[in-house]
Amino acid sequence: RLELYIASDRTRRTLFQGRGVARPVYSPTGHVLFEFRGGVWKLPFSLSSLAVAGEPILVADDARDPSIGRDGSLVMLPGNSGSADARLTWVDRNGKIGPTVGQPNAPVSHPRISPDGRLVAATVGIPPDSAIWIFDTSRGTDRRLTFESGQNAFPSWTPDGHHVVYQCGTKVCSRRADGSGSR
Repeated sequence: RLELYIASDRTRRTLFQGRGVARPVYSPTGHVLFEFRGGVWKLPFSLSSLAVAGEPILVADDARDPSIGRDGSLVMLPGNSGSADARLTWVDRNGKIGPTVGQPNAPVSHPRISPDGRLVAATVGIPPDSAIWIFDTSRGTDRRLTFESGQNAFPSWTPDGHHVVYQCGTKVCSRRADGSGSR
């Protein structure tokens, strides 16, 4: 069994237990989202008391890899995203489908939404030959951020949104999100 827990002030409190719990993220809507049983679930959570405030609720079946923006925007991948045609599609809170970004035959994984909710950093390609790309969801455009050979994967944004931190081979690297400078 795996468990979702919070560690604070030398204490460890279990929030949820279950086989296959993965990739928890906190949402400013007052939820912890995580992968479980082939879908993305949300668990009501009180940040002030660091305690569960309800039962888990299924957000999307056959989905994985949730990421949350500061405004509560959610991005996730379909459960079968390992296929060569996996691309990102923006869907607003009302269900209106926006632009799809990414190139056909270039699988996208591990999307992470920027703090301002406008951009998504994601792994494109299949390790050990993958790169980090930045997708602008409002314009429907994309640009490659990393050009070094090998595995560049698992991006994460700095809180100010100015840098993307990612795995580069066996190291952790950082690069300006606008692509300027070196890693």
